[in-house]
Amino acid sequence: LLAFVLALSIALYGGVRWWNTELPDEGEREWRAGLRKYMETTVSIDIQDETLDQAVHTIQFCFPQRHVNLVLSPDMAAKETKFTFKVDNIATKDIFPLFCKQVGAEWDIRYGAIFIYPKGAERAVQEKPKANAAWERAILKRLSRRVSLCMGNEEFTGAFEFIGSMTRTHISFDPKLVNPIGVTLLSIDNMRADDVLNWMCFQTDTEWSLRQTDDGAGEIWIQPRSQK
Repeated sequence: LLAFVLALSIALYGGVRWWNTELPDEGEREWRAGLRKYMETTVSIDIQDETLDQAVHTIQFCFPQRHVNLVLSPDMAAKETKFTFKVDNIATKDIFPLFCKQVGAEWDIRYGAIFIYPKGAERAVQEKPKANAAWERAILKRLSRRVSLCMGNEEFTGAFEFIGSMTRTHISFDPKLVNPIGVTLLSIDNMRADDVLNWMCFQTDTEWSLRQTDDGAGEIWIQPRSQK
């Protein structure tokens, strides 16, 4: 019976991995349930002579409903190769395997987004910091709020500070960050702020943590990605 259930799950969701790094909150459970339901709806997509970055943007806005966030791995987003991808009246769950096969990629679902990355070359996204002290719990609670935004080649410091202003949390930067690359996110809709931080750090080769301050309020600390 267990084998049958596993096989059925793979058939329904195209072998996609549903990552669970921690028990999702109510909003996350609702988001995942909605996405699973949406995967059975049909959609038509016509991409003509677009780069990967443009194509992912096109796919996202072909969805008949929002709350479906796509994140493209930076090394794939940098490719200038253009291609064509057209499907008619196809189940959404079948779009991503076909698309990824054509562009040499894989996909899974984690941290509030559908993540597309080079086949066989996945790079881990950091886990969220844990909260022990009261000030840490307070910051993570603020970061659990859901936000919607649209960024495209935003200046590094300003992009992170924008998230800080949305969550009323101060953000500081490690002086070792010299000429960091900008942030490129597609339209993000109804994603947790801490998930947005994870993806911003992933794209800029940095990581975030919580750091105590003299006033006791604490802050978000952005530093170069550790080499593990």
